[in-house]
Amino acid sequence: MIIAKLSKYAAVSALALGLSGVGAMAETLKMVSSWASNQATYRVNVETFVAKVAEHTGGNTDINVVGPEAISPLELVEPLQTGIIDMIFTHPAYHAGTTKIGMAADGIAVDPATWRESGIFDAFDAYYQTLGIKVIGIMPLGQRGFRFVTNQAVDGREHSFEGMKVRANASHIAIIEKLGGSPVPLGGGEIYSSLQNGVIDAAPWSATGLVDFKLYEVASHVLQPDFGSLSNWMFMNLDKWNSLDADTQAAITRAAAETELYALEEMTRIADMELGQLQEKGMAITNMNANEAENISAWMSEAMWGLAMDTDADVAASIRKLAVDAGLSQ
Repeated sequence: MIIAKLSKYAAVSALALGLSGVGAMAETLKMVSSWASNQATYRVNVETFVAKVAEHTGGNTDINVVGPEAISPLELVEPLQTGIIDMIFTHPAYHAGTTKIGMAADGIAVDPATWRESGIFDAFDAYYQTLGIKVIGIMPLGQRGFRFVTNQAVDGREHSFEGMKVRANASHIAIIEKLGGSPVPLGGGEIYSSLQNGVIDAAPWSATGLVDFKLYEVASHVLQPDFGSLSNWMFMNLDKWNSLDADTQAAITRAAAETELYALEEMTRIADMELGQLQEKGMAITNMNANEAENISAWMSEAMWGLAMDTDADVAASIRKLAVDAGLSQ
């Protein structure tokens, strides 16, 4: 099984190398994205970052990107740590079996500049470096966080998801239970068919991307309000990072910081636009009760800190103190 996996990863490495254009760059990095190129988080984050790296390195660093068809999002950490691939664009929930520390980021209000200035970013980076991984960027998916779609109206219920089966990953289990639902573990690629076939009654996703996934075809309602914080991460193999010269490291860091700020603004704009598009495509708005609406983001934050504590309570507590001191968490 391990040999088969390594062979697959080696094939991905060869594919990425084979994507190099005419006139080899001084440095070519191989990245695997957990999202395909037709999804907003890829367009806003990956494409922007790659372009900015090329700009800030004077064209001397090229990043070749392949999507989730190359390696499952759930299997990216091992080939990153071993150096078979150089970079990944992903979410910490996808490697929760290795560590949940990164999931604490979704318990912190998104503010990329403050994260970097206050030491929050550096604290996450220092932790991941103990795993042989360098944090390059933490790209927010706007100010809207998460958004549920459902196959029924829930207005007026004491618990919005009472009696309902709701798709879940590690990030959402506690919230779904708070709303009275039964979590059903499913990958993101299974949401459409599971809603279509009645396996689940509702599903959370980022506030951007529901249009890309065409979930308006299989769900009738959008649950409001949106809630929580959400960021996708860019990681690099630590040995690869250390092999880069100081100027290249500085250029990559600058590209990531600029992409973070752009993503905050652009993903917020897309989330607002998509809410209107979903209604234009026939979806109706349904609302949580007042207690749920008031508290769901705080519940989400507390759940994320709890998951991080499961991995390393001391590390989680130290990062939480930085976030609280910066006024970005409770």
